[in-house]
Amino acid sequence: SLLQENLMDFPSVDLYDDDVDDTPRVDHADLARKGYKAKVCPLGVDMVQFSTDRDGMKMQADLAYYMKEYQKAKVMYKELYMRSDCNSLSVRRDVAECLARSCLALGEFREAVGLWGEIMEGWAGHDDQRLVVGQLRIDIARQEGDWGEEVGATICNMIEMHNTLAKYWGWLADWYRGNGEVVKEFWCLVRAKEVGRMEGVKSSVDSGQMGCRMKQSQVEQKLKQKIVEVVCRDFRDKIEEEEEGVKEFEDLGTSVRMKKVEEALTEQKVDNGTNEEDLNVIKLFEEKWFTFV
Repeated sequence: SLLQENLMDFPSVDLYDDDVDDTPRVDHADLARKGYKAKVCPLGVDMVQFSTDRDGMKMQADLAYYMKEYQKAKVMYKELYMRSDCNSLSVRRDVAECLARSCLALGEFREAVGLWGEIMEGWAGHDDQRLVVGQLRIDIARQEGDWGEEVGATICNMIEMHNTLAKYWGWLADWYRGNGEVVKEFWCLVRAKEVGRMEGVKSSVDSGQMGCRMKQSQVEQKLKQKIVEVVCRDFRDKIEEEEEGVKEFEDLGTSVRMKKVEEALTEQKVDNGTNEEDLNVIKLFEEKWFTFV
């Protein structure tokens, strides 16, 4: 047979080898991981060699900001902002925001707000950009303690663009508190807590803190209960519509009045040019979201 022929050709072959190889195996990959040493790069601005072109200056300014050398970062960002080769819209928007945040870190709030206005006028072309720039305006306002109409209108516009982020409702609650409007503050707290619950474990607000503020609110208890019921009903209706596969969401009872309000809000300019425009944005927002206040 073929097996016999093979055995005849290789008489030393053992078909049933019981020997066990106890030779220890070397895990070279594990040894390489244990022996790896990360390269440590110098962090001092003066210890790193940067190119003198636009990108090199931007990296140098970014490093200064990272090292909390805000005055140095501001000087470099401003020089970069004035350079003739800083002509790309995306680059100018990025540098302008970096310059504004350097001013914010230095407590130069008015200069930071001025740069924010330039960005809004020239380079905030779509909702994602407006949300990022809006975040900058709110950061300036919260650090400065500014509760003016421009700030309120900015938050309202941000919620209109993205009403399912709990922290925006929390910011609006803070804004109403700063203006002494406790009922609207409470309404926003309820919204923030409910949206945060839908966000799950990665909620953008502290639900415990929201609940504590709701308990401590000076709003009359019956009104509190009514607001909670309305907000919770809105969320239940929205969930039911999504489960039923409704393609077009009609907000707050599908009334003609609310549709008109929503259309008017959409048509509002986001540049917040005058105090009257800001007040109008806030008014329309309140008519939409606060149904009986």
